[in-house]
Amino acid sequence: MLIVLGCQTSGYKWYSGTVEKAKSKAGTKLILLEFYTDTWPACHRLDAETFSDLTVQSFSKSNFISLKLDANDETGNKYFKDYNCEGVPHLLFVDQEGEEVDRIIGYLPPGEYLSRIQDIRENKHTLDDYLTHYKNGEVTSDIIAGIAMKFEDRGEDDKANDYYTILVKDFPDDSSEYFQRGIFFLASLAFENGNESALNVFIATHRDSPFIEDAHLTMVYHYADTEQRDEELHAYKKMITQFPDSPGVLNSYAWRMA
Repeated sequence: MLIVLGCQTSGYKWYSGTVEKAKSKAGTKLILLEFYTDTWPACHRLDAETFSDLTVQSFSKSNFISLKLDANDETGNKYFKDYNCEGVPHLLFVDQEGEEVDRIIGYLPPGEYLSRIQDIRENKHTLDDYLTHYKNGEVTSDIIAGIAMKFEDRGEDDKANDYYTILVKDFPDDSSEYFQRGIFFLASLAFENGNESALNVFIATHRDSPFIEDAHLTMVYHYADTEQRDEELHAYKKMITQFPDSPGVLNSYAWRMA
């Protein structure tokens, strides 16, 4: 089942019934639930550029029952929370029993999106696929990282922690983005669980990591969510000092201070 949230796209076949009704008529199709909000630009871009693509439309019509759900309204928010979603656009693919097959988080251009949904339809590069390879003895960094990232996307942090720990311990390689992602995830989880120094240590010891900006943002958002105003402002100051020209950093600061 795939659930998509967003505004209606001309030419794309969207189902107007309920999620439960979609389950009852899915048969061999998956259900797509697309979670969107009207105010987030990436949701509109997904509609305008990706769902308007004729090849995407044709493949989706044949293989999915697609629903758009506003992540902010009562019905959409219920499913959004039930499936432990964060961020929009958030595209959830489920079967007729409502069991998750895979998900896509964020905007993808038409070609990349088509490749992803073709894989999802064939159950390739999904959590189940990676776990099958792992249980059959294919213990590689690609497989372990794939499992860890799928659990991370699902918000199952304990399970993601288990596999990232294996990845970092058994496949240490500073040049690997998988390894750097694992180190960042483990530091972020430790920080969120009360180790205040974990992300600062990560930043200090992995200066060339592609996740340094994410580490700063994680601290900023944590302090904002927990209403630690002084710590939040200090974290912003450090982040802006290190990334004075980053649009993401500057936009985050401007939005927060508005």
